[in-house]
Amino acid sequence: MNDNFRDLVSKLKYLSFIQKNEKISTKDNSVYKNNWYDFIYRQWLQPENRFDTINFLETNIDDTFEYLRNCDSDEKSATIVKCLVESKGGIENLRYTYKDDAFMKGKIDSILIEINSKILSYETKERGSTYPTRASTSKA
Repeated sequence: MNDNFRDLVSKLKYLSFIQKNEKISTKDNSVYKNNWYDFIYRQWLQPENRFDTINFLETNIDDTFEYLRNCDSDEKSATIVKCLVESKGGIENLRYTYKDDAFMKGKIDSILIEINSKILSYETKERGSTYPTRASTSKA
């Protein structure tokens, strides 16, 4: 599980470094500017497309959630959640990069919603309380 921890931290950190107008290469874990030169490189020399990007994001986020579900170390869980929070910035920057692509924006939005939900769930669990519901706050 230690190697899995390192791998997840590494991939989440990688995602956190993505800037606006950059795209990722899932084959060599690098970042490219969204320009014609890099477009040609990504299309012809190292074929890759937006579906590869979405698959990479979904797979790594799903792996992160699975790790958190099975992790018995509070310290490692906290580290993973911290890296997950940091990765949101890079994923939001990817969303900006694909701002003219409704499919990508929708997929990235769904990933960000899942991440926010998982972070909220973790933070609630850490506090040992739940947010009050309408039923618990109304007077009988």
